Amino acid sequence: PLTTTCATGDRTLTGVVISDYTGVPTSGAFVPRVYYNKNNSAWSSKPGTLTSGTATNGTWSFPIAAADMGGLTAGDSVKYYIIAQDIMATPNIGSSPGGVNAFDVNTVNSHPIAPNRYAIGGSLSGTYTIGGGGAYPTLTAAVAAYNAACLAGPVTFSLTDPNYPLETYPIVINANPYAS
Repeated sequence: PLTTTCATGDRTLTGVVISDYTGVPTSGAFVPRVYYNKNNSAWSSKPGTLTSGTATNGTWSFPIAAADMGGLTAGDSVKYYIIAQDIMATPNIGSSPGGVNAFDVNTVNSHPIAPNRYAIGGSLSGTYTIGGGGAYPTLTAAVAAYNAACLAGPVTFSLTDPNYPLETYPIVINANPYAS
């Protein structure tokens, strides 16, 4: 699955293995597709590309185009799933995650209830107060924001209260991939 990112552009889901004993189409209108949307808006889709293997056991990549969703900004949530059909006269159709109801990969009647998702992270930079009336009421909330943030510069947390009795322990500061 794709994880939270600071990037607001296109993403590519790679290394997707699709196996079927009869095979799936590797070209044409019925190749496996990725469906995606932003913040529960209308679904868009793109065909995948077979990057290695065969129609019966292949590895695919799938593009997710930000422009199809009207662009992405911090705080957006993108849902997505893969759909494929085999090459039988009456195709068997499946999705990952499961739950799609479709006539074929291009004609979806209902989407999975719990598709995969990733978020566009917000940014942190500067000094933030922690405590009553501060930017964050607790250390727990401040550290959670730091762990999930796209760091745009140095971050300082300034404690304003003598005690912090409402914390959820343990409080773990992760190695933020955007830290320098």
